[in-house]
Amino acid sequence: MDEDLKKTNPHNGSLSGALDAKKPDQPKAAVLQKNVGLLSGICLIVGTMIGSGIFISPKAVLEGTGAVGPCLCVWAACGVLATMGALCYAELGTMIMKSGGEYPYLMEGFGPLLAYLYSWSTIVVLKPSSFAIIALSCAEYASTPFYPGCTPPQVVTKCLAAACILIITVINCLSVKLAYRVQNFFTVAKLLIIVIIVVSGIVLLAQGNTQNLKDPFAGATTSFGAIGLAFYNGLWAYDGWNQLNFITEELKNPYRNLPLAIIIGIPLVIVCYIFVNIAYFSVMTPTELLQSPAVAVVPIVIPVLVVIVSCYLVLAPIIEKPEWEYLYCTMFIVGGLLLYVPFIYYKFNWTRCIMRPLTMHLQLLLEVIPPEKTE
Repeated sequence: MDEDLKKTNPHNGSLSGALDAKKPDQPKAAVLQKNVGLLSGICLIVGTMIGSGIFISPKAVLEGTGAVGPCLCVWAACGVLATMGALCYAELGTMIMKSGGEYPYLMEGFGPLLAYLYSWSTIVVLKPSSFAIIALSCAEYASTPFYPGCTPPQVVTKCLAAACILIITVINCLSVKLAYRVQNFFTVAKLLIIVIIVVSGIVLLAQGNTQNLKDPFAGATTSFGAIGLAFYNGLWAYDGWNQLNFITEELKNPYRNLPLAIIIGIPLVIVCYIFVNIAYFSVMTPTELLQSPAVAVVPIVIPVLVVIVSCYLVLAPIIEKPEWEYLYCTMFIVGGLLLYVPFIYYKFNWTRCIMRPLTMHLQLLLEVIPPEKTE
């Protein structure tokens, strides 16, 4: 009798059986396509890190350290700190397989409040301002050859910067593959420029232009706040070491390629930056450089060291030389609570009437959709 019942009802009334029977008819979940390989991952890290910072930050780092020797040490230390942070992110990226960088990590570890405040400050201020600085630097260098002997007009520089932002946005909207082909091309171009600068510096050093590297620690500063600000400027040039974690779901075999891309990409950037700074000092004195406007499982000691250094970099400049700008930044970050409380925490009905249609129409306009949870 029982056997007959089992034959007539193969799923025995179970929910899992009913779901299995319906699986062929169900649509597939919306997920990101894995189009990014190891080479593209390395190019993303190297291409994002190497940018205008290596031409702008040397002046600020030298101002904070006061001498050539400490300046080179800060550049190396910033690279080591960026590597340790990236290794921590590699572990997080293989444990929490979600795109979005710090947002999903903060969401999983500390809840929605800190995750929202991070997104608020990043999307509204940090990323746009960083993108604007890079675009303005690119525009300034691109327009300077057309205005020999004088500074390019601000209108020309800003228009070129706006055009750069628009072109990059359109490329990223059109295709992921196209974006990474462009990224790979410009990464090779950047490395070629770096090689030309480094080789020129080596040739000059071989010819005996080493006077700026003699007694490199003379006149070095001992101010903790100034050294902290030098680290800020050096780390800004290394910004981009965490970019691969923003596209974890698009990365092929992330358990292998994520840490491998970090281990290959960041040391390559460190070597390039140190040799570029040595090349600078082979042709320019420290005074001339200051006058120039632009030129997997991680050991627990690594994240602890990263936290300690991060706390120092945040607190040292504030304690030694407090300024109003630090208070303004804090007020802006906390000001995100004015939007978080009604729109996200309490989810008032009147906020839903505003946000739901707005979100739906933006998704239709941009042809985007959040990936669905598949676990």
